Amino acid sequence: MKSREIMRRLAVIVMCGVLGLSAAACGKKEEAPAEEEAQEEPEEPEEDPEPPAIVHEEGKYYVGVILEVDCESYRAALQGFQDTLTETLGDRAVLDVRIGGDRKRCAELAQRYIDEKDDMILAIGTLALEESAKATDSVPVMGLCVGDYVVTGAAATREEPGANVTGVADIPPVNDQYKFISEALPEANKIGMVYGTEVDSTYQIEMFSRYAQEAGFECIRYRAEDEDSLRQALEKACTETDCLYLTTDALLLNHTDMIREVTVERKKPVFTSDRGMCRVCGLLSFGVNYEKTGNQAGTMSVEILTRNEGEHPASYGRTSTMRAETMKGTSVGYCNTVIGAAIGWENTTEIRELDVPADLLTGGTEAAGEETSEGDNGGEEGK
Repeated sequence: MKSREIMRRLAVIVMCGVLGLSAAACGKKEEAPAEEEAQEEPEEPEEDPEPPAIVHEEGKYYVGVILEVDCESYRAALQGFQDTLTETLGDRAVLDVRIGGDRKRCAELAQRYIDEKDDMILAIGTLALEESAKATDSVPVMGLCVGDYVVTGAAATREEPGANVTGVADIPPVNDQYKFISEALPEANKIGMVYGTEVDSTYQIEMFSRYAQEAGFECIRYRAEDEDSLRQALEKACTETDCLYLTTDALLLNHTDMIREVTVERKKPVFTSDRGMCRVCGLLSFGVNYEKTGNQAGTMSVEILTRNEGEHPASYGRTSTMRAETMKGTSVGYCNTVIGAAIGWENTTEIRELDVPADLLTGGTEAAGEETSEGDNGGEEGK
């Protein structure tokens, strides 16, 4: 009996061990599929950041567009250009628009358009123009949103640019600018001029400074090279001057939110050279009508593209003159009443008011609208 009891207990122990091993094995089998599923999860494909090249068709004109900065003013110039080409050439005009952003990217895009044998490069912005001019001496290059083509080295003279580069100059009338400031800000004597490293910006600052100083203003320069030095320049200018003067430099255009933050907090009036910047970070603006500069560039481009119908434009030789003088009389003054209210300024001289969202200071920068047709009348002078 005793031996039989011992054998029974041993059998129970063995059976428990077998059941334990089976449970462990079952546990492992349940975990395996989870591991396999985790290993088999497909990776999401990366988005292609570069749109494909446009297939060229015979009988059409292809313009590769380098938009140095994706901002309102540059877009307005592009719209004017496109409207004029479409009106004249219809669907025979095909634009390939890509964003530059920095010098390297602008150079890459210029070479891309050359390799694709586009009929023309439209360079919107100083860096875009400089890199396009470097990239080719045969494909026509049309410039927009550039202050002076001689200063940038893209043209021999203003009357006869020579080579393959031409365009429309957008240097604002500096005499009218400082007069506008004196009327809107009668107590402002010291002007802090904040600008970036573009040669066009330096040229504009030198022009404005010379004429403003002759008129009795004290002009102090604050040059910035990157985001950090721009903030420092803005803060220092707000402390040392009565108002700020900003150029249409790519560095500034890319940091309008920061400009608004720094200057509104210190209740300092900001004067910009274009209304697009004024709508998002400035108080006052007096500059050219960018849509009209685009119209003019479009008219010049049609002449270049169709000069010898049926031949590639690169064989035409040279482009027409820049005709910067046609932009005279298109400058208009504007004000931003939302920022005005925030810094304690009132529009007492009936300056045209920009269409600005009421929540601009709390995140409404993308909702900024366009002026009415009356406000867009670039042929009217002054206020």
